[in-house]
Amino acid sequence: MHKDAAAATFFARVFYGIMHAFILLIVFTYDNDLKAECDNFALPCFVFLGLKTLAIFLFFTIANHQSIVSNSAELYEVSWNRPSQIFCEICQITLGFRVKHCKKCEKCISMYDHHCFWVGCCIGELNQARFVTYLLIESSCIWWVFISSFSGLVEGTEGYGAFVVAIALTVVFGVLVTSLGLFHFYLVSTCSTTWEFMSRHRIEYFKPYPKNVNPFNEGFFTNWKNAITRRHVTIWDLPQPLYIYPFDWCDNEYWTCC
Repeated sequence: MHKDAAAATFFARVFYGIMHAFILLIVFTYDNDLKAECDNFALPCFVFLGLKTLAIFLFFTIANHQSIVSNSAELYEVSWNRPSQIFCEICQITLGFRVKHCKKCEKCISMYDHHCFWVGCCIGELNQARFVTYLLIESSCIWWVFISSFSGLVEGTEGYGAFVVAIALTVVFGVLVTSLGLFHFYLVSTCSTTWEFMSRHRIEYFKPYPKNVNPFNEGFFTNWKNAITRRHVTIWDLPQPLYIYPFDWCDNEYWTCC
């Protein structure tokens, strides 16, 4: 399974490089607003190139910050009946809460979100913020190219057909990357993951809490601060459930907005 994941990552990165080279070749070959700004050494050109460089850097370095758990988690005894910890038969360790074994990279991952073959690793506790930052910067670059392609879309010009192709590609990738970026921005803001969001109903450690309560959510700013500053995986424990939870207008036992 690990070899298959590595092969998928290799082809994904080749595709990533080809698509970027193809679209940027169009933009910097035929007349459009972005090309004109670069020809005149204008500030917007340097901003775009800076963002694009940062996006590429993040894309190829997200895998350097993996959230691998290699030791058993030892939790203190508590006065309430919290869910049992899971033992990973493959890694031979006792897992803390919020840890899941990834079959593709064959590792246990803290705050497992999903295995991303594009960046070549699992998205987890130590690279979730980097992943979101990459998606948002990449989406801004895509829509920048989209707008610039429209400025070069002049009937009868040499690059008309090329810009039509560039617009079609940027729309497809722009919608996908932006949607994914906004979704993961929400996940970081609420200290959640894709796996927890999609599979909460069958995750054992969520069962002591109401369906609208995330016991790990510490508020928008604290969640982002933690996501950005963490350098080591956390041994997550569960807070004791409250007898009564505050009424939530967006999500409660009578109706839900989600």
